[in-house]
Amino acid sequence: MMKTNPSLGKNNSQKHVNKELTTFRFTQSIRNVVMASESPKISLSKMLLPLLTCFHFFGVETLHHHASSRKNQFCYWIWKCPKYVMSILLLFSVFSQTLSMLVAPDKKIEMAGLFVILIKTSAHISMRKARRQFQIILKELSHISDSLHSSANYKKIKGFFRACSAFGITMLISFYVTFQYSFSRKKMEQIALNASFVFNLLNFPPKYYELNYDIMFLIYPIVFGIPITLLAAYYCFVCGYLKSLLDELVLQLRDQFVEHQYQLLLEVYDRIINLMNTLDTHFSYPVFVAVSSSMAAHFWVGCNMVFTPKINYESYLFPLTFAIFYLFLSQSIMLPASTVNVAAKLAKDEVKALLGRVPSRYEELKIRLAVYQSISTLTLWKIYDIDKSLNVSIFGTVITYGILIATLKISQDAKN
Repeated sequence: MMKTNPSLGKNNSQKHVNKELTTFRFTQSIRNVVMASESPKISLSKMLLPLLTCFHFFGVETLHHHASSRKNQFCYWIWKCPKYVMSILLLFSVFSQTLSMLVAPDKKIEMAGLFVILIKTSAHISMRKARRQFQIILKELSHISDSLHSSANYKKIKGFFRACSAFGITMLISFYVTFQYSFSRKKMEQIALNASFVFNLLNFPPKYYELNYDIMFLIYPIVFGIPITLLAAYYCFVCGYLKSLLDELVLQLRDQFVEHQYQLLLEVYDRIINLMNTLDTHFSYPVFVAVSSSMAAHFWVGCNMVFTPKINYESYLFPLTFAIFYLFLSQSIMLPASTVNVAAKLAKDEVKALLGRVPSRYEELKIRLAVYQSISTLTLWKIYDIDKSLNVSIFGTVITYGILIATLKISQDAKN
């Protein structure tokens, strides 16, 4: 009976491993070449330069100014001018809404409007404080993408921002046009006629209220609507890119040759989780304000449609425009963020599965995976984890309060 040579079997297995490793490296190199040829190497900061420029134009200093511009006082003032102008407009908005609260007979609605304006002003200030994080997050995304040999599709990103710009401009024009036919405009004229006592007390002519109201509705979308829309576009893009990176990470973690690159993949996973923490730390509050404003807007639209008399069919256009805009705003934040949270949980499960896929490094992996016990999630101001089911809760809350107020209104009318 022939005996097998142990050294021969060992050599054959070693040759088989070397052959698999060579095949793995070859397929990886081919994949990298193909992905590099599909899209050019462009940094995300350059891709999103128009968006960052818009942020800067509306008072959030997301662009770095050259050191030489500080020596030239005029250039430095021009660079800071958008920030100063936006600060003046924010103060004017607060003053204008305060005046409306003093003049209007129904002060509850105007007080609620003042509260919303103050909250949105605080969100704008929060974005200013996090202005440097806009580019830092984009640079880190680029570095992680390079580590995974993943590349962004420049044409899709360009198309995405073109669609967002077209939608934003359409909503802005619709807001101004439909307001002229709304009941709010007619109500404002009636308040101006009946507020002569307050204006005499403040030494303001009665026509000032009408002019103040027109200016307020002229600058409101510019001061509060456009910056929060830009934030939603930025947040949506970052979440979408994080989702693609997490999907690529999961794909590589499931590869049969994962034992040859598990250290790199664990490092990438750690960087993605840290990036999610950074995004949530600096932008969870503005995102919370955007979603809360959307809830308040939908509640206002519901009350407006039910209780406010309509002059004609054109009177319905203004609240409907309001509802469409804020629905787009809330969903462009919540849907991408919820998909990122789901992808992060899936990536964590795949990282834990490395213990069974790389048994030779079991002790090392067990020590490293102990660090990843807590998973990072995107939240609304550290209060709620963003999830698709949160949409149901939000609309349920709006409907519940709507029914409650409708019941109180009906009972009050019955008493009168």
